[in-house]
Amino acid sequence: MRSFPFLTILLTACRAIPPVDSAASSSTATTTETSTQTTTDTSSSTATETSTATATDTSTDTGTPTATSTDTATATSTGTGTGGVDAPPDGFLATFPFSGGCGDVVFYARSDDDSLGLFVYVAGLATDAATAGTTQEWVFPLDVADPDVRVEVRQGVRVSDIVCDDVAEIDSRVDVRWTAVGGQAGVRITPAPSGGWHTGTGTLTLTDVTFARDDDPSQVVSGGDLEIADVFVGWLAG
Repeated sequence: MRSFPFLTILLTACRAIPPVDSAASSSTATTTETSTQTTTDTSSSTATETSTATATDTSTDTGTPTATSTDTATATSTGTGTGGVDAPPDGFLATFPFSGGCGDVVFYARSDDDSLGLFVYVAGLATDAATAGTTQEWVFPLDVADPDVRVEVRQGVRVSDIVCDDVAEIDSRVDVRWTAVGGQAGVRITPAPSGGWHTGTGTLTLTDVTFARDDDPSQVVSGGDLEIADVFVGWLAG
């Protein structure tokens, strides 16, 4: 039989190379593919889910409090009125430490800081008393409108500044007005001797007076009773 030395050498070399393990190759491919797929899916899923949840939650949380805040603020502002001024407490007329009078005829009383005051205007009483020459008395029911009688309360800053005074301060203002809608006002005027700087003295008596807020008549407060006694009337500031 003929010998082929070259083929013998080639076969021997081939037997020396170890065979490739197909199972290991498959495992490696699977591992690589699984790892790559898992990483890609997780990253994509997390980014999308987080973004969606955050946008939805933020929108919902922000929208709800904003609506609530707007409604509450509007209701509060409407209820308390201009500048957020609260109504005077019941019986507040009895707390006024200062009072006075002037004109024909004006009575007033105010709080210590002049942020709350009572003002009563009754036309012509000082003149009537001076003409009669004797003390005159009147009674006015406040639940009946009378163009010659006005009883009101003012809230603000230096509310009495322009009453019985011919010089107004620049920082005085009235924020809220209340008009008497119930109770009774009694006025007594005693004329002074002629030739004086005033025409007489006056006394105002208020009994069970209630006030309604001018810009919201549904708000009513009880002022109670008050007497302003023997103040000068029938004189003009200036």
